[in-house]
Amino acid sequence: MPWSVLVVDDHPIVRDGFCHLFDSIGDYQSIAQAGSGKEALNQASLQSFNLILVDHSLPDIKGPELIKALKLSQPQAYFVMVSIYDNNPYVQQAEEAGVHAYLSKRTAADELPLALERITQGEFFLSSDVARNLKQRERAQKQAGLDKLTSREQQVFSLLARGYCVKTAARELDLNDKTVHTHRANICQKLGVQSDYQLLQLALKFGLLELSVLTD
Repeated sequence: MPWSVLVVDDHPIVRDGFCHLFDSIGDYQSIAQAGSGKEALNQASLQSFNLILVDHSLPDIKGPELIKALKLSQPQAYFVMVSIYDNNPYVQQAEEAGVHAYLSKRTAADELPLALERITQGEFFLSSDVARNLKQRERAQKQAGLDKLTSREQQVFSLLARGYCVKTAARELDLNDKTVHTHRANICQKLGVQSDYQLLQLALKFGLLELSVLTD
C-alpha cells in the first residue's frame, strides 16, 4: 500500500535529501515537507500521514513536543526522529514522546531503510552509532560511580548541575532544604566532588544534561 510521508526539518537541503531518499527506497504516494512545527501542524490538519520524520531541533518547537502534538491528529502514523545529538537526555525525550525510531543525522541515509523495516514490524529502532555511544557512556558512568546514586539523588544531581540552588531544588522536588542538603552531601561523597561546578562538569561529560538548558 502506498504511504504518505511528511518530512519536518528547518533546512531545505536536508528536507530535499530525505524526500529523494524516500523516493528511492519505497512506494510513497505523496511526500510533503514542513520547515517548522507550525507548518507541520498545519499540514497534519489537512492530510493524514503514514510516516512523519521530525528533526529534533526546530526553530519554533522541540521535536519531541511537536511529535506529542502531532500524535493527537495523526495517531496512526509512525514517527521517526532525526538528530545530531547522540546522548541520553535527547534519546529519552524522544522515546517519551512516542517515537518509533531515533536516527543520527550522520547515519540516517544509510539506516533509514532498515529503520522503516523494523518499525513496521513493531520494533523500536535506534541508530547504531547512537546505541554504541550510549553503551560507552553507561560504562563510563559506572566507573565514575554515577550508578551508585539513588533515584532521588539523581534528581537532585540534575537540578544542582543545572544551577539550581538548594532552596530552589527543594521547592522543585517538594522537599525541605535540609533533605536536599543531605542528598547533596551524599552525592558529593559518592562522586568524589566538592562543588556544584564539578557536578555540572560530570553531568556534561557523561551526557546527562542538555547544553540547551544552560543557554535558555
